[in-house]
Amino acid sequence: MDKKEIAKLQPGDEKFISDLNAAIMHKNKKLPFLVLGAMGIFVIFIIVWSHFSEIEIITRGMGKAVPSKEIQTIQNLEGGIISKMNAKEGQSVKQGELLIKLDNSKYLSAFKEMEADRRSTKCNLTRLYAEYKNLPTLDFSDELKMDELLCKTQSNLFEARRKQYSSRISGYEVKIKHLKVELFEQELSLVRLRAEMNQAEPEFKDFKTVNENMVALETRLYETRKKIYEAQKTSIKSNQNILRKELEQTRDLEKNGAASMVEVLRLERQVMDMESALQSLESTRLRDITMSIESRKQSKVKLEGLLVDSESARSQFEADWFNEIASSIADYEAKLSAVKEKISSLRDTVDRTEIKSPVDGVINEVFQRNEGGVVSPGQPILEIIPDDEKLVVEGMVSPQEVAFLRKGMPVIVKITAYDYSVYGGLDGELVHISADTHTDESTGAPFYKVLVETEKNYLMEENNKVIPGMTAQLDILTGKRSVLNYFISPIYNAQSTVFTER
Repeated sequence: MDKKEIAKLQPGDEKFISDLNAAIMHKNKKLPFLVLGAMGIFVIFIIVWSHFSEIEIITRGMGKAVPSKEIQTIQNLEGGIISKMNAKEGQSVKQGELLIKLDNSKYLSAFKEMEADRRSTKCNLTRLYAEYKNLPTLDFSDELKMDELLCKTQSNLFEARRKQYSSRISGYEVKIKHLKVELFEQELSLVRLRAEMNQAEPEFKDFKTVNENMVALETRLYETRKKIYEAQKTSIKSNQNILRKELEQTRDLEKNGAASMVEVLRLERQVMDMESALQSLESTRLRDITMSIESRKQSKVKLEGLLVDSESARSQFEADWFNEIASSIADYEAKLSAVKEKISSLRDTVDRTEIKSPVDGVINEVFQRNEGGVVSPGQPILEIIPDDEKLVVEGMVSPQEVAFLRKGMPVIVKITAYDYSVYGGLDGELVHISADTHTDESTGAPFYKVLVETEKNYLMEENNKVIPGMTAQLDILTGKRSVLNYFISPIYNAQSTVFTER
């Protein structure tokens, strides 16, 4: 029996047919149930899968790549004449690369003059510090030694001033020494004179350590004067004794009538004269000693005054000398500081005549191209668009979508100049959302401005760089929802509006 005939059989007919046909008959009756069961399981699987499976919610917008850093406008503060031009529009440059060189002859000449002034000032300071420290020689730095003429001039001046100072100091020292010797002599003489007055031995032991020769001289003088005085005194006393003996004998003769009273009176007068002479000798000695002591005292006071004046003059000269040096040092230090500032300024000016790229980037525009051309102070010379590993894309988003945007959301940037299926996109992050809407000048439609920052500025390889101005599509991942929700949400939306139309 074929399948059609088996299908026409009724229940209970299986006992009239063969076992094989009966089995086929029972099989055909279970198939619909199996199909329905399989379909039910599939539907349940789809529902479960759509409930747990999620799809991304994307907000799309259009935008263009912009520099992540501001365009660098290159200027020169002083301006000048272009002597060398190395910059061209579209040229890639590295930080520090020479782009334009301006004529620097005027500034370089002033710089060299200031450098010479600086070396001269330092050379003067080296000499002045050596004078202030009273050093025997000058020690110039290696830098200054290169200028032999300058060092020789300062060395000669140093020697001349050193001789001048030494000569003046030596003059004061000689005078002070002479006054001290004279003062010492007066002090020795006073000791000797006081000893003569008191007829005692002079005490010179405290002076021997100072000048033993002068002490010996005063000692001999004391001994000599003592001997002279003793000799004079002895002579007078001897004559006095002789006259006294003669007077006694004459008195005896006068008693016997052998001599006259006149002769006795004459001898008595002579004896008295000898006594007066002895007293006169002593008084004269004391008077002379007293006068000598007073004279020595006055001389000592005068010498002490002269010594004080000389020492004061020497100290004043030294103070004036070193104060003058200190004042000169202060002036030259101030001058050196001012010169260094000018040199620093001129060095900066000379350095600025070499206009170098401040960043890695691409020259966007050159405003002055000709060598020999004049650049005015502060005039823009060229513009450089900085390179950056990161890229910033400025995009537009519809106001209906902005409510779901948040900073930090991931973004896929699809550069229209590169086939997305081949080169892929750039991973980025939403970093800014404008606070208010802007108006598209071409269509008049409102939009919110957003900024997206990418992790790199090229696609796949560094050769495929994204440059400012390229347009891009922005896919902003605002969230996720299940597949089931995606299909059911239209039904919910329809329920909220169904049967409510006019």
